[in-house]
Amino acid sequence: MLIASLFFTSCVEPIEFDPGDVSPYPVLVSRPCGDSTVSVYISKSRFFLANSSNVHALDDATVTLTVNGVPSAGVYDDGACNGYGGYLFPLLPRPGDSLRIEALVPGFSDKVSAVTAIPQQPSFEIVDCVVDTNVQENWGNIQAKIRFKVNCSGPNEYYAVRILKAFSASDTLNLDDLNFIVNDPIVNNSNFEDVLDGYNGSFWDREMFFSSELFTGGSHEFTAVLEYWQGYWESFSSNPFTLYLEVRALSPELYRYIRTTGGPNSELDELFGEPVQVFCNIDGGIGIFGGYTIKRSGMPEVHYGHVDMPEQYYYKSTKK
Repeated sequence: MLIASLFFTSCVEPIEFDPGDVSPYPVLVSRPCGDSTVSVYISKSRFFLANSSNVHALDDATVTLTVNGVPSAGVYDDGACNGYGGYLFPLLPRPGDSLRIEALVPGFSDKVSAVTAIPQQPSFEIVDCVVDTNVQENWGNIQAKIRFKVNCSGPNEYYAVRILKAFSASDTLNLDDLNFIVNDPIVNNSNFEDVLDGYNGSFWDREMFFSSELFTGGSHEFTAVLEYWQGYWESFSSNPFTLYLEVRALSPELYRYIRTTGGPNSELDELFGEPVQVFCNIDGGIGIFGGYTIKRSGMPEVHYGHVDMPEQYYYKSTKK
């Protein structure tokens, strides 16, 4: 054993790793929302093997936001950008506004800049909401089917949809996003892994992204089914307005950024996976500057009937 260990030890040789040029880039991230104040996060990129605790916002940049040709200077605030720190602008861009961001970051010679536009408010309607008749009052799981129609004005519009649940009728500020299933060619994801597993690729997640490219007649109707726990403290039939449909209209650059940063949900990992090239629209740096608008609507009058849930209540349904 001693001889064998010496033999294998002698075969171990360190592999030198040359990372090449790892000079940092300026990073700018901002997702301005229509009718809301604008915040901009600026930092430096780091090498992927570096200590992540060294990443922090830069508070000494000069940042200018121009809305429809009118410039405004940003003021750094430690509490901005979800507490990471960033630059705030006392502006409320409206749908249709054109935005340009420029930043001079100390340590970098080139100016960082990007452009985007705030999309028009999304147009949608909730067609129907059905709750399963087998639900026991004051206890058990809620199974529901929601039909909703999204309207567009062209083939190049981009959306994100969530279904939200309020804690109660008296507390509609605290909303939880729910998992839901949509079996629709526009959002289904049939790939090689699905074929191997025998799944139909139905969408299952908390937020659904899609474009209007395949809409016919300027609209498309989706059917979402969901199931969630209903506590004993509330009754759905006596409190039917705790579910909300939220639709976001995304700028093209924000949509591409979100789709590329989502990454593949594949269990095959390295066997069939490939590195993902993340989209960014920052000139002179990396990151994203993309606008969006948001609209939310409560459920209309609830109907009761039978709701067919997929045989497998997660991501991919095997039901045919």
